[in-house]
Amino acid sequence: MKDLLAKCIPYVPADLAEEIHEALQKPAGRATRLPESWRPSPSLMTWAAKERPDVCATRQVGAFTDFWNAKPGKDACKLDWDATFRNWIRNCRADPRPVVRNEPNPSPATVMARRKAVEPPSQAVKDMMAGLAAKLRVSL
Repeated sequence: MKDLLAKCIPYVPADLAEEIHEALQKPAGRATRLPESWRPSPSLMTWAAKERPDVCATRQVGAFTDFWNAKPGKDACKLDWDATFRNWIRNCRADPRPVVRNEPNPSPATVMARRKAVEPPSQAVKDMMAGLAAKLRVSL
């Protein structure tokens, strides 16, 4: 029954989907392995982004599910998987690269403008380019 409800989540209104998700995640009184259908709710992802802005929660979902699916034995059984994910987020290392949220791929013009804004060419670079242009008979 739980698997059937979990498969319906993408097709129901957001408020009802959240309710179904929370009902599916409530502990049943006995520890279980991570369900195949487990995904963090939107509110849990929002919490993760606020709690640890230095961590990409989307990347951590993959690491979390891979870790718990691969872990053998009784240690891989938990009562509350949402609580386990919250602990995972609290304890994970900061991402080594900056986290960019909701930024579309920049256009080539934007990339060039950012590069120019960061570091204008030095006089030595300008002289070198002028010399190369003269050798190639091109004016800059």
